[in-house]
Amino acid sequence: DATDALLVSDSQNARVSRFTTDGVFLSHLGGPGTGPGQFQETAGIGVDTSGGVYIVDVAGRVVRFGTVP
Repeated sequence: DATDALLVSDSQNARVSRFTTDGVFLSHLGGPGTGPGQFQETAGIGVDTSGGVYIVDVAGRVVRFGTVP
């Protein structure tokens, strides 16, 4: 992401985890469900040039998290 954090898809828990390049946990994005910011199962991650994080779930929904601190 924009802070050089590593984004790891955790499809079993329907979220994306953020880590420093040294492997230190920072935060989770999303969680299980069908509401805003929730996923059935994460399927892909993308980051745009402004640092916006996009996560796709198996249902084809795309959730944009914006620039993640």
